[in-house]
Amino acid sequence: MTILVRKHTIRGEQKLLECQIIEVTKDNEQLYLKQIAELELKVLKRMEEQGKSGQLFITGEEDISSYIHSEENTVMVAVDTNGNVVSAVYITQGQKPFTYNDITKYFKYGAEYQKYVKSKYPSENHYKKQMLDIYKVKLEAFEYAKKRVLEEYPQFDGDIEAFLEHELAKPENGFHEKSVLREKLNQYMSEYIEEKAKSNAGLKKLYEEFYWITLEDISRGFQRRSDDMKPSQAIKEYELLQSGNRIDMQYQAIIKSSRT
Repeated sequence: MTILVRKHTIRGEQKLLECQIIEVTKDNEQLYLKQIAELELKVLKRMEEQGKSGQLFITGEEDISSYIHSEENTVMVAVDTNGNVVSAVYITQGQKPFTYNDITKYFKYGAEYQKYVKSKYPSENHYKKQMLDIYKVKLEAFEYAKKRVLEEYPQFDGDIEAFLEHELAKPENGFHEKSVLREKLNQYMSEYIEEKAKSNAGLKKLYEEFYWITLEDISRGFQRRSDDMKPSQAIKEYELLQSGNRIDMQYQAIIKSSRT
């Protein structure tokens, strides 16, 4: 397929290039792999020049090659009439929610998204109950994931907070998207949710809708009014949940660090 691609020149001018869309396979990999990796570096350099450091984590040549050879993922390029790669895209499938390659995390965060989710429920009480219920399941998922991670990394002596501090202290890391701890926790939490969802239809949807909800968000949602004579069952459960649960405090530290 032939398309027109808009290209920015060094001077900031724009011009249209006639390009062909090609899938990169193991048969033509040698023609395009190096060019794709170089394009990643060019984009990174351009973003850093614009003051956007830390906003892009490039995919290296080895990882690009693994996408090409994988049956689950697809690599496409736009090639100009001289055979030069001017654009590339990775179509990743079967990714665990909120892991490195899952693009949903960029759209399911923030006040506007929470407002959208809230609008889908028939009443505010229904919304609050779902928010609280899934939060408790998320804590269970975190406990499961934490256990798995600490078993894999015994050097932290069972201390997930020490692991987090270790990640944050690394200048090249800072608990960004490719952090080992961040990726492993998201992966194993997703596994837990998927297993639970086998007997609870709709759980995965709730997990995505309320993934970024923190205890602070829940606290704002459950503010008591002065005329509240009898707290609802949901509020009672919430107050029980607030009672200094160490797992919750650890999860809060992780989720807040993840937002950077």
